[in-house]
Amino acid sequence: MVWFEIIPSLVLTAGPLLVVAAPVMFISNWYFLNGKKYGPKNMTKDDRDYYMYLRDRRITGNEYYPRGVEAVDERPTLVKLRNLWSM
Repeated sequence: MVWFEIIPSLVLTAGPLLVVAAPVMFISNWYFLNGKKYGPKNMTKDDRDYYMYLRDRRITGNEYYPRGVEAVDERPTLVKLRNLWSM
């Protein structure tokens, strides 16, 4: 079998896909991204929740129990974890 025997089946399968996909990609780019090449930086990766998690841990000492604005001026206290091994 020679490699160029693949070309007719490749054209028959990839050709219609490209004919349909290229206009759809162009239209969706125009509609969703206002014609720009790339979207916003956080469109695929969003770290804002993680940064808020770290901020709560740094400011209040515990990331799971928010203490509100009044706790910002206080020194963070370490919360002793209670689990099966430290009881």
